[in-house]
Amino acid sequence: MMNIDVQSHLEIEKHESSLYEKGKKQWGVLDTIIVEAKRHPLSFTEKGYLDQEWIFNNSEHTGLYWGKYLNIHFYLPLQIYLKNLTIYLIEVEHLAYKTVVGAMTSFMTQIVPALEEFGTPVLKATKNSPFLPLGFLEPDDIALILNKITKVNGQIGEATLRILDIMEKTQKRKEEGFNFFTAGLITPWQNEGTVYSSYLKQMKERYGLVSETRPYSPFTDEIVAQIVEPAMKFLDGICVSPSNKPNKTSIENLQFSKSDLSAPIVSILNAVKEVRKHSTHTQCVKLINRDKKFKKLMAKHERYISELHPVLAANRVNRPDDKQMHGTILKSWFSKLFEITQFAAVWIIALSTGLRNVDLRFLDASTCLHYSNKFKIWYVKADLQKTNNTIYIPIGPPAVKALKLLNWLRTFDSTILIQSRVFLFNDNNDRVKNAYMGGSTLNTKLKRFAEHYGISLTFDNGTEGTCHCIRATLAGYVGRHSVLAVLILKKLFGHSNHLMPDRYLHHNVLVTKFRDEKLDQMHSKFAHEIATSIANKEVAGIKGNELLKGAAHLREKIRLENDSLTEMDVHKKLTDVLKEIILNDIKNEQTQTLLTPMGVICMRATNHSTDSPCSATINKAERDKAGVSRAMFGTLPQLPNPAQCIGLDCPDALATKTHSLPLLEQFDWYTNVYRQCTDKNRDIDEDAKHFIDTYYPIVMANDMLTEAESFRKKYSSALCQLYADSKPEGYFGV
Repeated sequence: MMNIDVQSHLEIEKHESSLYEKGKKQWGVLDTIIVEAKRHPLSFTEKGYLDQEWIFNNSEHTGLYWGKYLNIHFYLPLQIYLKNLTIYLIEVEHLAYKTVVGAMTSFMTQIVPALEEFGTPVLKATKNSPFLPLGFLEPDDIALILNKITKVNGQIGEATLRILDIMEKTQKRKEEGFNFFTAGLITPWQNEGTVYSSYLKQMKERYGLVSETRPYSPFTDEIVAQIVEPAMKFLDGICVSPSNKPNKTSIENLQFSKSDLSAPIVSILNAVKEVRKHSTHTQCVKLINRDKKFKKLMAKHERYISELHPVLAANRVNRPDDKQMHGTILKSWFSKLFEITQFAAVWIIALSTGLRNVDLRFLDASTCLHYSNKFKIWYVKADLQKTNNTIYIPIGPPAVKALKLLNWLRTFDSTILIQSRVFLFNDNNDRVKNAYMGGSTLNTKLKRFAEHYGISLTFDNGTEGTCHCIRATLAGYVGRHSVLAVLILKKLFGHSNHLMPDRYLHHNVLVTKFRDEKLDQMHSKFAHEIATSIANKEVAGIKGNELLKGAAHLREKIRLENDSLTEMDVHKKLTDVLKEIILNDIKNEQTQTLLTPMGVICMRATNHSTDSPCSATINKAERDKAGVSRAMFGTLPQLPNPAQCIGLDCPDALATKTHSLPLLEQFDWYTNVYRQCTDKNRDIDEDAKHFIDTYYPIVMANDMLTEAESFRKKYSSALCQLYADSKPEGYFGV
């Protein structure tokens, strides 16, 4: 990055100086900045620093046209500032070209015309005339400009807001001379003590422009399987063997061994690399086709190439009617093979790590791959651009092989692992600029790999699959296979809170489908257990007695409808009918049907408008606090509070032999307390006697005997109904 350290604007603008002197000093500093900036090579464009057009990726659609929006005769100070900011965003912040172009173009087309209306020379002046820094604008002035832009365009210029936020945060950087251009800049959100994202949300709400963000769709398991199957073939023959050296570096972990070089795809591509190394680009293809060793190599791996893809094998030679070139492998075939090899590896890494597009693109070969001798696992170390933190992701052998393959494919001096081009037939001296791949390019190449195998990444809603969809896919896989999904995703994806991973799960159609299926299974099992308990007359409580009466009527109805049924058939039919009724109630949300901490099932109707015994106290306290009467909510359903369940004292509570074992365990405990503490001379073993002697004062001090006696009286009858056959006679005292 540039290293420009100049006097600040405040030091230049002394009160005793004339306007001409101020202007001349300012332009002297500006000239210094320009001279320093011109020495800095531009890695992302072939244009020069002072050119009025900067073209990215050799595409006219991705370019910054400075002269079109900023007249160099008047707006040279602003142009120089925006150019330096562009360099910073690309080389330091690693933002995608399209993102930077969009932000800069937005600023020039929206903010600059608004500045013209102010009639003040903010970073605008002819040679040696004084100009004002961006900090001259008050926060209210900037808010006024932003509101006007929104009203005129009918939409908020989010790119413009974002670039203003970056300008504010970077104004103290002396390396690029930003302090000279933006001294004193305060944005409206900083002035209000908030942040850019909150201010943007407020503006959207103010102008009614809030729209629901469409979540990224995950790929189906079928699509993933279709991608992984061919991608794994490219990794055949590559070894995964951690070194015995405890301090082995990442770059050493990534290096190929001799056996790796004999892997099918590596041996083929390596032969091409070797020939290209010792020949010009015009001779390379001819020499490869004439090379006897290469011909033997191709014959040896004929079947392997066909397995990579039949079309790839068929396109290896020219048309038979082309006599001069018949049997010759085309340059385009080699280029294609290098490209799909690279992106077979990228697909495997993306599916294994769930890294964002930008983090995947900037994986560093010198730091990314490590092996833990302690835990015997491989892991990827990734520095996240969005959250500025470092995460460690455990990976399996396929991802290790893919990382090694990408490292071997690296052509340029940069340690960036996924480079824009991994092989060039043509000579190219500017190797650095070819090392970096844009976000859209990575998405395009992922799509190309899929298309090569006839796999569509287009979703039913018409959206195209991207790298972030792979991230959503991995999130969905974790969500379907782990009860700790949110915690795992938080660590795996490097989120700073639990909300973001929860959104990946909440909006993930595969997770939703999986959870719905599991929910249906759970509901069906629960309904079956309740129905069986009722049919077997293994229920208790007020609700249990009601259900037994209803089941008796159903049983008689079934008998009358078909008198040929045996008692066993009637029982089975009754269980099925009861299950269907209960399951429909659950699915249609007609009853709560949930197991409470008190070991009873809450069967409260969902349309019940009175307070349940478990929620009455809390509801009353909240109403009193709010100053409203119960009558105001007389027609609204009132939810129960399972945490405050009162057990079988509630008319909606159902006790069953299957689900109320915790009640029996509690009854057993209170029974032991009661009996052993009221009859100390009874025949008990020494350990129990010691326990009672030790804790008797505590039991008595906490009035636990009264509590035990109360509990036994409350539950003895119901538990006797359910568990009399499992306890000695007289145990329940009924």
